Amino acid sequence: HHATTLADEYNHLNDNEQQQQRLAHVLEIVQDLKALSILLAAESISFILDLVCLASRRGY
Repeated sequence: HHATTLADEYNHLNDNEQQQQRLAHVLEIVQDLKALSILLAAESISFILDLVCLASRRGY
């Protein structure tokens, strides 16, 4: 699953700033593709929650 790969990559970043930058980049891509629901299938709860919170703050 691509969603799991993105979540794993996100979770393995040690720097919070890097995580936030990666998350913002992922959200921009899924917004363009209108594919947020696909990423919500990821197995990483922390990734899903962070992504949903960022999407909410941006009004997506």
